[in-house]
Amino acid sequence: MRVLVLSGSVHPTSSVRKAAEYAAEALREAGAEVDLVDLAELGLPLHDGRVEQLHHAEVLAWVTRAQQVDAQVWVSPEFHSSFSGAMKNALDYLWSDHLQGKLVALIGVVGGAMGAVNTLNALRLVARSMGAWVLPAQLSLTSAECKQGLSEENRERLRRLAGDIIRFAPRLLEVSEQSPVE
Repeated sequence: MRVLVLSGSVHPTSSVRKAAEYAAEALREAGAEVDLVDLAELGLPLHDGRVEQLHHAEVLAWVTRAQQVDAQVWVSPEFHSSFSGAMKNALDYLWSDHLQGKLVALIGVVGGAMGAVNTLNALRLVARSMGAWVLPAQLSLTSAECKQGLSEENRERLRRLAGDIIRFAPRLLEVSEQSPVE
């Protein structure tokens, strides 16, 4: 099982990066091979809709990485009640056939106590529009907890999330292969 964990922040010491590392660790413990993607390292140009952009080396490398996995975990900060622009830019380079039938799990990171529900809902819409199966369980973490260390309760939630990915992703891929989209 290969899982891509996408850290949706370009800030070098981001709590989002730390949350993505926690997710990657839980997935490895569950037996997955993990590709931890840091948006800051991708070097993607700002997506402007021109077809020529799809031929950039950075874009081709990103799309290849996204296609070569069985499932993805998207980890994003909440900015102005939605996910980050950097995350949107990366996702804009993916097409529905890159995610069709794949499982996507969602983690939001927020500075306040309200939770990242808006980010999680917005990401859920994007993933569904791209033909992905979105795991019903999702996780909202605070920036402070990500930096200071996750509570045992949230570590357990991450373990369950990782277990659900391992359990359901192969089944969803199998179903998708049996019933091609027309």
